Amino acid sequence: MSKVLVASARRAIRRADASGDYTTPAYQHATEEFYGKYVWHRPVQADLDSTMATVNQVIYNYMQGPSEMTITGTLKHYNVTGILPQIRLPTLVTVGGDDEVGPELVRSHAAMIPGSRYEVFPGAAHLTPWDARDESVRVVRAFLRSADSTRAATR
Repeated sequence: MSKVLVASARRAIRRADASGDYTTPAYQHATEEFYGKYVWHRPVQADLDSTMATVNQVIYNYMQGPSEMTITGTLKHYNVTGILPQIRLPTLVTVGGDDEVGPELVRSHAAMIPGSRYEVFPGAAHLTPWDARDESVRVVRAFLRSADSTRAATR
């Protein structure tokens, strides 16, 4: 799968960013392409329908912006990487190989958390439980088992 959006999508995003109008059909198509490449590859249709039906768009726009690829909201400059080294609990950090965040960035953040476990799900986008369901469940269960045994040993 090509990781680059097609030229028409890139143009639509640039036009929307310049004008502030994120409602055009071209921008909506670009959003669909972006989501299909970086947010989910194999959505569970019932889960996707439920998510889209229940998302609070007002809060999403306030905090994120008009889409995952255009961050204009209150989270735009939110950065807590400075406190990651202070985390002292078992921590599992996961990322899809095609994730919108990117495995390299997620790996660098995981490395800041003492003793964290980092897992990449190849071929998955951001919503790894949809794109790598069985592997995601296996990894999370194994992590929870190890975290439970760690806590029991320190009591």
